[in-house]
Amino acid sequence: MSAATTEVVPARIRPLTGVRKFGIRGVRVSAWTVIGAACAQIVTAGFGLFALEKLPIGEASSLDPHRMLGYASEIVGVILVLLLIVGRPTGRAVGAGLGLFLAMLVQPVLQKHGVGIPVLGALHAANALVMIALAWLTVRVTTAQLREAASLEASCALFARSGR
Repeated sequence: MSAATTEVVPARIRPLTGVRKFGIRGVRVSAWTVIGAACAQIVTAGFGLFALEKLPIGEASSLDPHRMLGYASEIVGVILVLLLIVGRPTGRAVGAGLGLFLAMLVQPVLQKHGVGIPVLGALHAANALVMIALAWLTVRVTTAQLREAASLEASCALFARSGR
């Protein structure tokens, strides 16, 4: 590379490798999956609450689909963290992704203790909204990074074809 080429491409912006692109795209897909699962959680919770039998909430079988989907969502959180390691996205994406993972880890704890302490039960629902917001932020930040990388690759290819 000539000296002119290094001046055109700033040092902080580098083209993404294929593995990093895969990881960042995976983080984005994981975040979309969390959004979809959270929406399904809202539906199953509403159905479960309106179909409650005469059992206490902690034992009601009508909430089983809500619980099972919640536990299955934890797997998506672990995959998200692994993809964060592989993709090494921007700091904002890492922060949003790790915040999302922590909110996902707290969710079952709030559910378990929410039966005896109603405030924690209310925080369980509020935390679900926080999870949706963090997932949406993760989607936006990773999409912006992928667009910036695609733009950089296109400009580098154009510069290389110009023969300078």
